[in-house]
Amino acid sequence: MTYLLAVGLAAITGLAISFGFELIALAVALVPLALRLWRTSGHVLVGLGTFAMTFTGLAVGPVTLADVFLVAGGIHLLLLARVMPPFWVVVAPAVVLFSALLGHIVGTTSSFGGAVRMAIAMAYVPTVISWAGTTITRRRSLASWFVLGAAANATVALLVRLGGVVGLSLASIAPSFNRYRFTGLSAHPNQLGIACALAIPLVMALYGRNRCWALAGALCVIGVGASGSRTGLLAAGVGVIVYLRVTRRLGARSLTRLIVAAAACLALLAAVGADVSIDRLLGEAPQVSEANQERAAVASDAWGDFLTSPLIGVGYEGAHNLYLTLAQGGGILALAAFTLYAKGCRSAWRQVPLTPVDAAGVSFVVLWLVASVTHNGYYDRFLFFGVGMVVAAALEQRRRRASLRRLPVSLP
Repeated sequence: MTYLLAVGLAAITGLAISFGFELIALAVALVPLALRLWRTSGHVLVGLGTFAMTFTGLAVGPVTLADVFLVAGGIHLLLLARVMPPFWVVVAPAVVLFSALLGHIVGTTSSFGGAVRMAIAMAYVPTVISWAGTTITRRRSLASWFVLGAAANATVALLVRLGGVVGLSLASIAPSFNRYRFTGLSAHPNQLGIACALAIPLVMALYGRNRCWALAGALCVIGVGASGSRTGLLAAGVGVIVYLRVTRRLGARSLTRLIVAAAACLALLAAVGADVSIDRLLGEAPQVSEANQERAAVASDAWGDFLTSPLIGVGYEGAHNLYLTLAQGGGILALAAFTLYAKGCRSAWRQVPLTPVDAAGVSFVVLWLVASVTHNGYYDRFLFFGVGMVVAAALEQRRRRASLRRLPVSLP
């Protein structure tokens, strides 16, 4: 039976490759590994999904490679989950869906596909991560998976960049967005930039235990630079400051080290020719003025759409601003739902003792909320990873308090 299964999987993989469906071939080839991991532990499956979160370019329609592992691991962990996530993790996405459905019924919204994708990401990613990150050790492992995935993504972008320099064609690995910006394994360079920037606080938390994580941090910085994302570049700097502020280590000594590290990062980007983000931020790169004009026009259209239907919006199209996208897509209802979501995150992280990895999770969420002012993604899975880390830490604290209440009181 095992022999027949192996032959069948090999045949399906070969057919998929011959017809050009490489992603399907990869998924089929990974079936034996997935089955083995299913019998071993759902935590490893979620870890693999976390590793692939930033690989948004590896997708078939709306389904990414990360979804395969996250859903499989989530189903496995569902059988073991004893504590359900907070109500806002479910209620807020439900309100986003409701506003889109209401708009579709009334006729103001032509399609609610964007709302469905955002609501799914808002609910299922934090839920699965919270089930997998039940202890500080497991949350540290998840942070490691995320950083390694972002570093691998940045490495692909660097290889494509260096391949262009030495005259090699690496288009089969990952096509470049243009001659100046690179995507790695992401679908868009901005996704690569913000993903690598969000990994910076996690790198800082892991670096305290093992200095080898400095290499992953350097690769993430290169990924930000090669992406050409101005938001990613600013977010990388803000992420360091936010992490130091959350951990209460933002002092003169830390600022001095920060300045030295920033200078080293700039030198590193210039050395590998991945300083396009700096050029675009300074307005010296090609097509920057056109990009600014396009963003201004999109923002103006989104605001006009919101004024047309302020209560339920007109549908999600993306406005290079998460909050303006919510206003355009779901109106006041969607904005209220996301406010509940953000306040739920704040309430959760206030319950958490700030160990380095949990402080990194809080910094991840804060950085995401700040960077979303100019970032154009609103349903990418990796954006909600930090929310899951915060929820996982809060649920662990809740379990500890419950167990303490059940302990018998000893007499003096």
